[in-house]
Amino acid sequence: MGIDIRQIVNRAELEACYDLWGAVFNEGRAFFQQRLDADRTYRLDTTWAAWVDGVMAAAIQIFPFWVRYGVATVRVAGIGSVATRPEYRHRGLAQAILRQQLSWMKAHDYPLALLYTHLPGFYAQLGWIPFREGESYRYLPGQVLAEKAPPISVDVGDLGRDAPVLRAIYDDFSAQVPFSRVRSAAFWEDMRRWTATSNMTVFIAKMGEAPVGYLLARERPTWQEPAIECAYTARGQHSALPLLQAYLRHSHRTAPLTLRLPKGHALARYGTPTSDASGAMWRLVLPLSALQQLQPEFNRRWLAEPTAVSTALALAVGSQILCCFDASPDGLDIRAQDCGRLSAEAIVSLTDAQCAALLLFGADPQSPAFSHRLFQILFPPTVPFLWDLDHF
Repeated sequence: MGIDIRQIVNRAELEACYDLWGAVFNEGRAFFQQRLDADRTYRLDTTWAAWVDGVMAAAIQIFPFWVRYGVATVRVAGIGSVATRPEYRHRGLAQAILRQQLSWMKAHDYPLALLYTHLPGFYAQLGWIPFREGESYRYLPGQVLAEKAPPISVDVGDLGRDAPVLRAIYDDFSAQVPFSRVRSAAFWEDMRRWTATSNMTVFIAKMGEAPVGYLLARERPTWQEPAIECAYTARGQHSALPLLQAYLRHSHRTAPLTLRLPKGHALARYGTPTSDASGAMWRLVLPLSALQQLQPEFNRRWLAEPTAVSTALALAVGSQILCCFDASPDGLDIRAQDCGRLSAEAIVSLTDAQCAALLLFGADPQSPAFSHRLFQILFPPTVPFLWDLDHF
């Protein structure tokens, strides 16, 4: 049996991927073709496939993007469209592709990888770790519509016409959301092109003439729940309830609705917390690169701390010293140089999972990092979040 695993190199091979994904997933071939054809940043070298005796048997897509973390940004490799034809399963093809993709991520400086799955055990074998993403709430439409809303006007919008307004509101809102996706103007245009044939509804809230919030709702034929995104400006948090009410009236929905929201969202008070899981799994691919890309935000936090004193700490992952944090009143430096001059008490040792949790969720009281004031300042509690429309 001959097995060939590599990146695809031409349109014909991409068309074969569409055929494979369409045969494996309920969404159908057109869903995958429309999405990638609408993405002007798409490159063939982000798609890997496995051929068995000349037949394309499996394929996996990487979706490169950036996430925001305070004033810093970090590159992420999103893993999606993981598919193997049924007759070729249980041969290790998907894991073999993922191993090649991990090598590619390291070579191209992608410190983090993210995927969404209902099969966490499969990806855990390659180092992916399940983490909570945002918070989930269950809403009863009748109760939501009965809530007294503030006098804020809500109009039906248009994804193409109103893209600059939506983008400005999103940027304002997501600046406070850790690990939220950075969306360029091209992202919004590509979303419009991709959703042109789907049922996407746009609502925009205004205070006077100023837009202060929006709600996007995309009905998904193969899902019971729509993908809903609600964002608002710093002074527009009261627009969240009128926006959700506008959607419920427009859709005539009577069945309960589950929304996944970033921590502290204005809609949280109107729903009941639920344990609904996002299926998010993160993998720390290049820990040192991740820390260095996040350094602008670490430096900002350090300089804003009035009680900070000069200190030096080394971070070790497993048996390997990863880097040294040198902090002084002038700022913070993260160095990869030898930290042998530090005492054992100044070396914080973490497992791979603990290091990933430190970056994504902050210094937990149960973590060895929590015993050091420096790490408490640099890694306060956070809850990563991406909207469903950012998923892949």
